[in-house]
Amino acid sequence: MGSVPQCVKAVIHRGTDPIFQILNRRDFYVEKYSKERIIHFTCPTIPPEPQERGLKETVRANPNQVNRIIMKFGPYTGYYVWHCHILEHEDYEMM
Repeated sequence: MGSVPQCVKAVIHRGTDPIFQILNRRDFYVEKYSKERIIHFTCPTIPPEPQERGLKETVRANPNQVNRIIMKFGPYTGYYVWHCHILEHEDYEMM
């Protein structure tokens, strides 16, 4: 697949929906991350497209980009799991 495995862990409280806002996305140098585990951005931030603005339940994850999102957690305090539907991530224990 050639993608860089990334993982954010979170667990959403039962009975609640995760709602977040996309702040921006940014290209990064994948080879440098693969070798050195350093995220080196290769362009300025890219604002969300008009249809991506506002509160969302899903985000498009483009290859070679980092998405920044903001989200309110609560009232539950504890661990949260970030959920993904890319089956190749199972190889990296990200499901």
